[in-house]
Amino acid sequence: MADALDVARQEIARYQRLTDRRLLVAIVVLGALVGGIWPVAQDRGVHPDQGLYAV
Repeated sequence: MADALDVARQEIARYQRLTDRRLLVAIVVLGALVGGIWPVAQDRGVHPDQGLYAV
């Protein structure tokens, strides 16, 4: 069990070194944007082919 925890700690430390604060801010902003748009898309029922062949 201790070996698995050591590996997990090493992987977390490696991930923290690879990520940049700007990347984390961008992910948070993108998540907030998607979270804000989601209710509108659900309410209006957005369909890619809607109104494509209006004859």
